[in-house]
Amino acid sequence: MSADELEELKEHAEKAREDRSLAAVSLTMAVLAVCVAVVSLLGHRAHTEEVVLQAKASDQWAYYQAKSIREHEDVLFTELAGVVTSNDATAAAKVCQKFEQEAERYKHDKDEIKGEADGVLVVEDFAHHPTAIRMTLEATRTRWPKRKIWAAVEPRSNTMRRKIFEHVLPEALALADAVVIGPVNRAQLLGESERMSPQAIAESTTKLGKPAMAFDSTPELADYLAMQAKPGDMVMIMSNGSFDGLSGKLLEKFKSRERVVR
Repeated sequence: MSADELEELKEHAEKAREDRSLAAVSLTMAVLAVCVAVVSLLGHRAHTEEVVLQAKASDQWAYYQAKSIREHEDVLFTELAGVVTSNDATAAAKVCQKFEQEAERYKHDKDEIKGEADGVLVVEDFAHHPTAIRMTLEATRTRWPKRKIWAAVEPRSNTMRRKIFEHVLPEALALADAVVIGPVNRAQLLGESERMSPQAIAESTTKLGKPAMAFDSTPELADYLAMQAKPGDMVMIMSNGSFDGLSGKLLEKFKSRERVVR
């Protein structure tokens, strides 16, 4: 309601005080003014929510387009390499195979955004070694600069399951705001001396200033995130496997939490 409208309402109120016959009219005008203000507020909120949803849709489309472009480039390179003569056929075949695999990855990566519930965005990525994790988290920070980033990591690949990367993995994970580490996949196949220690990684990451926790099971990890992740946060799930269906479990938990709040 504008200042002029408030002034006019004040004048009517003063007149009503002098002329009792206008009291009912003034009261009606006051009630209508309040109703108009409430409707205007609700309309503004609805408009704001619509703008936010449009921005999210635009961001997700841009992300999808970026993956499509990378997929197209890899497919194009593979096709061109297939018609180019090479003195080393074996090396050329390896290069083609590499780009074919990358093209396939980007094809699946377009489906990385798994969903959003109770304001928490859940995203998956194929990152499964320190360099890939670092690049993924840097891109995530650029892509969603205002969200708190939870990095959820599953030691699943042959190298991640071993101690090979224990000295460099914490620095990559520290690019997130908080870190949760799942149990080593097929841990029973590795001796303790060569098996990566999620607890050691969590402790080293915490020393770098980012809270990190290791879990003995994926359900425990999911329960923790369901309690700790807040609306506006995002969970970046990184694994070269299913991570025991973590993304689906989280979305279901966030949806349940959302229903309870409502």
